[in-house]
Amino acid sequence: MRIAVAWAAPLPGAIDANLASAARLAGSAAAAGAGLLVLPQAFLTGPAEDDVTVAERALLSDGPALLALAAIARRRRIAILCGYLEACSGRHHDAALFVDDRGCALANYRRTHFHLGADPYVLARGQWLTVVPFGRRRLGLLIGADIEAPEPARALILAGADLLLALGSHGGGSAVIGDALLPARAFENGCALAYANACTGAGAPRSRILGPNGRLLAEAGECLTVADAAPPVDGSRRTERRPQLYQKLAATPPEETGLRR
Repeated sequence: MRIAVAWAAPLPGAIDANLASAARLAGSAAAAGAGLLVLPQAFLTGPAEDDVTVAERALLSDGPALLALAAIARRRRIAILCGYLEACSGRHHDAALFVDDRGCALANYRRTHFHLGADPYVLARGQWLTVVPFGRRRLGLLIGADIEAPEPARALILAGADLLLALGSHGGGSAVIGDALLPARAFENGCALAYANACTGAGAPRSRILGPNGRLLAEAGECLTVADAAPPVDGSRRTERRPQLYQKLAATPPEETGLRR
């Protein structure tokens, strides 16, 4: 599968401008032969700066803006994974919508992991991990802090994912994300990984695509990069496990008051 990842910062709250940017990136990605474009975290709405901005910017997953995104995918004949702030039943989520090259929504994933004390309190945690069948591949979706712990990526692989797609908004001082964590996630799971970052300032990790051995396949020099995502390697890294030693990983921790709902 040929994948394009964007390295582009959204305009906060400027939905129409961000849609126009998505259309330009989709056109460039399709022209480069990509079948999938990965846009960064909260690309459609701008980032979750605080509780007020989340409430003001959050969109319905089937609202006009997301329908416009689907129309771009259909017109450019390319699948798109795009981050946005979602409003649903009185709650708000840091989410990502996956639409295929016909403009059909296949999945809506909500971020499951947070930085306590750093993310807006109004954001609610997602309650499940998501694997999306697309073509001959099965795509595991991750957003933000999801990539910073090993368990979400490994759980997706064990659920059948053979390619990881990570949306980020990691700014300056986050070099460890690109230099260490992303290669580790690819290597330890024996699968390719595509990462799209919304921060483009000095010191921010560039969007990139990594092979199953953790080696860099492509890195965004400006706003977009494209590479062929190789299939998984020998599955021993995923099957040589001793779950009986890890039982505490599955144990529910005691309730901690004052933490995220």
